[in-house]
Amino acid sequence: MMRIITLILYSITLLACNGEAKAVFAHFMVGNTASYNQALWETEMELAKASRIDAFALNIARGEKMNADQIKNAFAAARVKSFKLLFSFDYAGRGPWPAGEVLDLLRQYAGDSAHFMHNGLPLVSTFEGPDQANDWISIKAQVPCFFVPDWSSKGAEPASKLANGVADGLFNWAAWPNHPNWSKDTYIDASYRRALGNKPYMMPVSPWFYTNLPKYDKNWLWRGETLWFDRWAQALHVQPEWIQIISWNDYGESHYIGPIRGDASLVALDDGKAPFNYVKGIEHGAWRAFLPYAISLYKTGTGTITQEGVMMWYRQQSVASGCNDGGTTAYTATHMQPEGKWTEGLKDGVFFAAQLGSNATAEVTIGGQTFKPSWRFEPHSGVGIYTGFVHTSALGAVRVDIRRNGGLVASATGAKPIGECQQGYYNFNPVIYLGWGASIAARSPPINIKDAACIEGTGIGEFEDLCKYTCKYNYCPVEACMCLKYGPLQGGNIVRGPPGYPAANRDTNYDGLCAVACSYEYCPPKYCGKVKLDPIVSSVSPFTPKSCTSGRANPAAVSSEHALRALEQICSFGCKHGYCPIDACVCDKTGALVLPKPDTFTGDKPDFGWEVIGIRLLCRYTCGWGVCPQLLCRSEDSFCAGGCAMSYRPCYYQTEYASLEALAGQASNMEPDCASYHGLNVLANMLEGWETEYEGVKSGYDDAWPTYEQYIRDAVEPAISKIMTEKDGVATKFFKCWRFDDGVNENQKHRAREISCTGDDRFWGPQLFRSFWFDLIDVAGFNATLEEAGVDPEWVTFDTVSTTPPCLSPGDQFCNRGFRAEYGYPVPRENLVVPNPKDLVGKAFEGVNSLHEALSSSSLDVGADIWHGSPTELFDVLAVPVLMVGDAIESMKEIKDIAKKVNDAKKKDLIMLIIESILMVLPLVGVIVGQAGRAGLMAARLVHVIEAGGSTALTLKDVIENPDSAPVAIAMMVLDVAGAGRSPDNVNQMSQMKSLMDAPTVNNMGKQFKLYNPHVNNIVSGACKKS
Repeated sequence: MMRIITLILYSITLLACNGEAKAVFAHFMVGNTASYNQALWETEMELAKASRIDAFALNIARGEKMNADQIKNAFAAARVKSFKLLFSFDYAGRGPWPAGEVLDLLRQYAGDSAHFMHNGLPLVSTFEGPDQANDWISIKAQVPCFFVPDWSSKGAEPASKLANGVADGLFNWAAWPNHPNWSKDTYIDASYRRALGNKPYMMPVSPWFYTNLPKYDKNWLWRGETLWFDRWAQALHVQPEWIQIISWNDYGESHYIGPIRGDASLVALDDGKAPFNYVKGIEHGAWRAFLPYAISLYKTGTGTITQEGVMMWYRQQSVASGCNDGGTTAYTATHMQPEGKWTEGLKDGVFFAAQLGSNATAEVTIGGQTFKPSWRFEPHSGVGIYTGFVHTSALGAVRVDIRRNGGLVASATGAKPIGECQQGYYNFNPVIYLGWGASIAARSPPINIKDAACIEGTGIGEFEDLCKYTCKYNYCPVEACMCLKYGPLQGGNIVRGPPGYPAANRDTNYDGLCAVACSYEYCPPKYCGKVKLDPIVSSVSPFTPKSCTSGRANPAAVSSEHALRALEQICSFGCKHGYCPIDACVCDKTGALVLPKPDTFTGDKPDFGWEVIGIRLLCRYTCGWGVCPQLLCRSEDSFCAGGCAMSYRPCYYQTEYASLEALAGQASNMEPDCASYHGLNVLANMLEGWETEYEGVKSGYDDAWPTYEQYIRDAVEPAISKIMTEKDGVATKFFKCWRFDDGVNENQKHRAREISCTGDDRFWGPQLFRSFWFDLIDVAGFNATLEEAGVDPEWVTFDTVSTTPPCLSPGDQFCNRGFRAEYGYPVPRENLVVPNPKDLVGKAFEGVNSLHEALSSSSLDVGADIWHGSPTELFDVLAVPVLMVGDAIESMKEIKDIAKKVNDAKKKDLIMLIIESILMVLPLVGVIVGQAGRAGLMAARLVHVIEAGGSTALTLKDVIENPDSAPVAIAMMVLDVAGAGRSPDNVNQMSQMKSLMDAPTVNNMGKQFKLYNPHVNNIVSGACKKS
């Protein structure tokens, strides 16, 4: 019950507090005053004073050429007219204000008699600038002032705490609705009241919002049909210290209530590249007509009416007019709002308000069709401002009449009908007309607002029913409800029952409403109950505006797959965090705003003129959080800052280059990403061409197979003999040996003596009959030595080898006298299996699919600029395995030609080509072929052992069999055989390895590699480098 009492007292306090200090300001754009003189400033101030406006909040952007002269004129005029001024330093329009420049202006004008003061200090405000909050600690220390900034982009609570609470109060810029189904509410106002505690609050009041200034990246509207008078009514409930009207003369946003001062005052529409002038000829002065009464009611709780009148406003085109909407959206992602079509934000029809001393009726005529609407709002006592509307798509001339007892009280006639497009466009800036009636005897409400109770109110969403009920009994907490009407206290004769409590699954935001409603026996079970349950404290306020929390790219926003891929990246991030413009993205889900992690903020704000406004704005948001694809978000200024032979040129993705050589000739005219994108596509075409050739030449292996198989078989025995030679055989150390000198007899090992397996102990010759035994003691060491010699251990067995001595000289009668038997000696296995190179290469080409995928995904990544490493390094690295495939194909083509007419002279060439084709594809095979791949490399080693050096295959073997060599490491990384992946770091490492390949290594590569690699190098070195 204490919470109920507290809230009631809080509501009463809002009505009573700070009554003497209340003031109303109008936001005044100094940037639109280049043609002003002091006299014109005086005229503006006379109009403002007549409306009971107390001061202009001078919006000054840094560096505006008119600032010095016009600020001087304004203060001079204000002194003459006893009017007040305060500064609103604009930190957004032309960038942040340096603290020194702020101090210069304050020192010059803060003590001026025309400066608005609060508690003896000059009142100073801002438009944004929260990142410079710390500056104000020093500014206030040097020039004492009462600081009330607009830091709305941060929200009430965070803004109140910036720079250790340097703000003495806060101004809130959120003057417009943020939801298509609701009029403007006061929940954001309430959040400021809560966050500020005892500090004063400046509430925004505005009549409208529409802007279409593409150069300034502004093109949206907010719902505003009933906004102007809704906000003045809400001010009576919120009871802020000050109100700031937005605006007096911000014509580009359509919420001006001051007069248009010729074309010179509309410079923002020209500078902002508005598609048409949506302001010229449309005066909004009528919106000031009822301000004296509304402001008096806000300041004092009462007002006086001495003349009755009516004003009306409407758009000049109906939804069905079929005009060009200029891409304008309802709501804006720049304020973290889910965007919609403009039709979600505006309704067709005519809207009106009347200032009356007593009840009357309204009659609306459009194109000869008459409507008799009831009032949307009428004051309890009959004295005050009435509002109403007619929702219709009727066309034609418009008139609103106010009648009482059959007589005409006041009438407003529209000079512009509802009908034709304006230069082909919808104009969302309304026309406004005023009609005054006769003067009347002064009338005021019979009860002062300060002494009145709330007798009618409402809420939003699920709070609407409860607020409507409790507000009529003067329980209308500003946190949840909005009071619409005041009068004598209601329900005093009702006997109240016990309080209620939030129902199951309802949080503590329902505490007070359920307590009061149920005590009046209105206890809707959907929201309230009579049983007190455990409280539920929600982590997200139900009054928090919804934002987008998930989304994707809008394919219609871009015209290429590469741009779409980049757009998907920024839409995914932006929509997740509330920034989801509909001309670029599609929002799939809404909810409470999810902010990015603060430690990921980079502050990067690129300025790229992409034709879609939503993409430009989205880039400026996402780049600030490190998500910044170059294709969509980077400007030409970020390229070629130094050392380029050209200024930035766009990449023509549709251009195709026939060869690496052709591309190399143009690379110096390209950015690195562009040259690399085209290079990757050329490599993909080359690979595809070589694959086609492979299908035509692979049968060449069939003809070469018998020759190759026999050649390898014949090479095994010499290779074994070489490593088992008597004097220096490298493999003999893996055996224990015994020798028996008295004959050849396998059964005499027990009589043999152990000897060294090399050197003189193995001596044998004519006249000698000896037996030798070889016991293998190190299988692993022996097998490794076999593999090094190119002999697969599977090709070797152990058997007895018998030898007779050779004849030393002709006619020697003892020529063949002698014999040697070697037991357990390594020999070639009968019917050893030699892998068919065709099978190996075929398996390798199955793996080439992975290379295709690597090229394709890399091309898209570079084209969409979502590759976060060097694009030229990526191209450079991927060229290596592609060119190796080309060398394998070229070898196979030659194999086919030679195999048809092989002879002894050509036999060696044939074998070398087969080995070369195997070696070139082995790194691309990886683990796919297993034992077959190992056997293929064994064959290459074997040939290396028995053949003379000098052939490509023999020298290439040294490159390929080294897993740390550049070609092998690069191929393995590209295909992710070892799980390395094509990460920017790995690509950078591989690129450095390639750059360090010495001349002998390059010369040992195949013909295609040596032919095309220079073009690759020229493309990499020729592309314009980023600074």
